[in-house]
Amino acid sequence: MKRSNVYILVLIAGMGITFPCCDTSRNVPNPEKSYFLKFYGGSGAQTGVDVALNPDGTFILLGTTQQTSSSNILFFLVKADAYGNVIWERTFGGSPLTQAKDVELTSDGGIVVVGDIADPNPIGVTQDHNIFIKTLTTDGIGIDSMNYPLLTLPDSTSGDEYVNSVTQTSDGGFIVAGYSGNVVKGTTNLQDAIFVRFTNNPLAIYTNTWTQAQGTGYDNITFATKVIQVSDSLFDCFGYSNAIISGTTGTNFNYWMVTINSGGGGGIVTIPLQPETSSKNTRLGSVAQSGSTFFLGGVTSSNTSDLNLDIVTQNATDGSLSTNMPEDLLFTDLKTAGQSQTSLAVSGSSIYFLANEATTGNSNILLTKLNTGGSLVWGSPVIYGGAGDDYIGAVNVLPNGRVIIVGTMATGTNDEPKMVLMKVNENGQFAN
Repeated sequence: MKRSNVYILVLIAGMGITFPCCDTSRNVPNPEKSYFLKFYGGSGAQTGVDVALNPDGTFILLGTTQQTSSSNILFFLVKADAYGNVIWERTFGGSPLTQAKDVELTSDGGIVVVGDIADPNPIGVTQDHNIFIKTLTTDGIGIDSMNYPLLTLPDSTSGDEYVNSVTQTSDGGFIVAGYSGNVVKGTTNLQDAIFVRFTNNPLAIYTNTWTQAQGTGYDNITFATKVIQVSDSLFDCFGYSNAIISGTTGTNFNYWMVTINSGGGGGIVTIPLQPETSSKNTRLGSVAQSGSTFFLGGVTSSNTSDLNLDIVTQNATDGSLSTNMPEDLLFTDLKTAGQSQTSLAVSGSSIYFLANEATTGNSNILLTKLNTGGSLVWGSPVIYGGAGDDYIGAVNVLPNGRVIIVGTMATGTNDEPKMVLMKVNENGQFAN
């Protein structure tokens, strides 16, 4: 169902309100502690990628920081209290290629961070990406870390590994999902989905059968977005691919899933979650779970971009899936400026959907609300942004119904990027 392009715009800079750069002030004044907008970081550029909610009401924020355009990029981890005030900040893992991707709380009360980072010893190439995983205490003290080069290509050069997410398994370990150079079948310059399982304390590879690149086998591109454990012995890996019809070479992307057994392979079954179309690409940006229901949020694009939500239900007995696309095109012609990232948060009967949009020429942050049946609750989305380019990180919901958004916003006269944390009400507004 197509929706009209009518938006509620919250101008972060330019409506008589200007925010100073973080170098001089961290906090944007606010009249009520129940909502706020805070910037984090010092000199240079900082990004906001993800947020985890602690049981005590504090936040763990993940992003990157870079002092100058020629310096290394570091992981940037911040703990903030319920009002957004900094408790501590940590940086680690510097390289020219660092990308922060996901932060999760662990079952033993700690923190796990994943991303990708430059290989310190690339083979046959100048530089390439490796999987990076790090565990920390709740005080941000490092416990263990691992820089893992999954793949070497057939020509003996190093392969690139890019991370999308981390999931903790029931035994306390972790599974990292992402994509890499195509080394399963076909040519080496395309991508395959990867899922790599690690033990915890210490971090180590679980077994070699869990260091996999899973491809379609027809010289196409496949990405893994998120792995979810559905039983002691089965894992669902969601992603997207441009070759979901066996024996054909696809030209467009659609949602894709494999079921992985406890050994990391075996009876893997590829399941296309959407019919293949000829004119548009659908890229999966985020997966949220509520019981046996999975919510898949992505961006469908041709010349412009549309938000897409699928609802997938898994049968608890045989593991079969059924797909419902109640709002195939939530909003049309968003012009997401090439940004296919999305974030979903499910709370009770509500879904909050975060994405980028660029209808005004620059990138802004879009938030909309749906019910778990897939119908829009808000007639129009809320747009957060100003004159510069602003990008989403993640959305989450507090126990009291307040919504938390982390992202990156341009600040100051030079539009310097800064990590931002916003707390808004259930209608997306800076109000009680």
